[in-house]
Amino acid sequence: MALRGEPGTRNREVNDRQHQLAALNKETAMVKLAYLLGGLLVLIGLIWVGQGSGYFPYPAESFMIDQSPWIYWGALVAVFGVAVIVMARFKRPLQ
Repeated sequence: MALRGEPGTRNREVNDRQHQLAALNKETAMVKLAYLLGGLLVLIGLIWVGQGSGYFPYPAESFMIDQSPWIYWGALVAVFGVAVIVMARFKRPLQ
């Protein structure tokens, strides 16, 4: 084991720190991606609920308007999006 101040110790310390920072940056990017994916799933789910219930009849020629199965599918997708966000929140890297 090299003692502090011995040749090569500083290089190993810097190298270890660089690996730690790289892992932290990768984890932070994954958390941000999970937040983005979860947010998009919630938005899509809410749009499907709105179309299925008839409260969001756009585009007018959509086959999903006033079709109750899309209310359930939209709610399921939105709940899944919230679950992704919650899991990402617990995975948040330590700063």
